[in-house]
Amino acid sequence: IIGGTALPSNGCLSTFLTLIDSNGSTLWLKIYPAGILKYSTLHDVIINSDHGFLLIGSAFDSCFDTNLIKMQAIKTDSNGNEKWRNYYGGDSLGYTYGSSGLETDDNGFLLVGTTSLNDSYTDCGLLWNGLVAKIDVNGNLIWQKLYGNYGTTEKIN
Repeated sequence: IIGGTALPSNGCLSTFLTLIDSNGSTLWLKIYPAGILKYSTLHDVIINSDHGFLLIGSAFDSCFDTNLIKMQAIKTDSNGNEKWRNYYGGDSLGYTYGSSGLETDDNGFLLVGTTSLNDSYTDCGLLWNGLVAKIDVNGNLIWQKLYGNYGTTEKIN
């Protein structure tokens, strides 16, 4: 499986996923347009127990709007067809980037990322915290927690 970020002809970043066989031949290629936000980036893909995929990344409307950069999760079936898409963070959390994730025993997911609180600028830039979000099998947020001392200027990957 190969995933990444593509720039289609409409000028908006989109997430893509392609499945290749052992000879490197493409079995399928799916492009997931940004949806309600203008840009979509991919940072991790995990294979699920149902043989589908969870794509984890970020979605944003503008590089300068802290309320519209959110962690994004896209769930697909085994053929790459989108089943659901949800966004987490943003709003009072400011910039929120999705980095990675894993499937939990209840077939839900833990998503890991980085977030800044609005107005958390210093002379060195934004202040970052780690973010862990628990979602159910349908992408509904169960809980999210911040980790760190709200003092680092480096994003956590």
